[in-house]
Amino acid sequence: MPVCGESLKGLQYHVKMHEDGREYGKYKVKPNSQIDVEDLRCALEGKPLSDGHIPKWIYPVRDKSYVVITYHLGSRKMEATKVQKEDMVFTKDFLFIKIPAFKHGERADVLKLKMANVGMEFVKQQWERTRKAKRVWELSDSTAYRIVVRALGKCPHWLRHNWITTKQQQLPGQPSEVDRKIQSWTGIKHRETLDNYRMKMKKDIEEIAELEG
Repeated sequence: MPVCGESLKGLQYHVKMHEDGREYGKYKVKPNSQIDVEDLRCALEGKPLSDGHIPKWIYPVRDKSYVVITYHLGSRKMEATKVQKEDMVFTKDFLFIKIPAFKHGERADVLKLKMANVGMEFVKQQWERTRKAKRVWELSDSTAYRIVVRALGKCPHWLRHNWITTKQQQLPGQPSEVDRKIQSWTGIKHRETLDNYRMKMKKDIEEIAELEG
């Protein structure tokens, strides 16, 4: 499995990623800041993100659609790469997508995304380009990794942490009910696993520091 920083050269990159809190893999620096939808929008438009990262796209439709689907699904890096054309159905308002759950997980049903979500037009364009019985995103592990790093300056698994943390904040209900809904979507088997995905925020440290007299 590739580690963060693999796609760029040299130890200096590893050090910079570590200091920026971006590296999650070799140095085990866990994701500590959320990527909001406006950052996704900026990335798709080629504009600097809120942290200053400049997005780069090699194959725009393929790469943008992969980042968008991974962002909105909160899926593991390689789960989306197993989806075939027939696993996706578009209507005017929604995309229905059958996507596998790795690590012996099981999703409750086919997932459903609003077509109004940021960047979904790229997903449909990529699907339209795909031939029958072919994978929509024919990517290797390392290529999928590099696409996300170039686009967002973050490792792919950061998007899964991001999705779970965001939904824990947004979904109504008691924590146990919220976690059950997230498990149904992500396919995560054990509720305690979600604790490993819940971000400990860098901004929380800053806010507390401001309170100290």
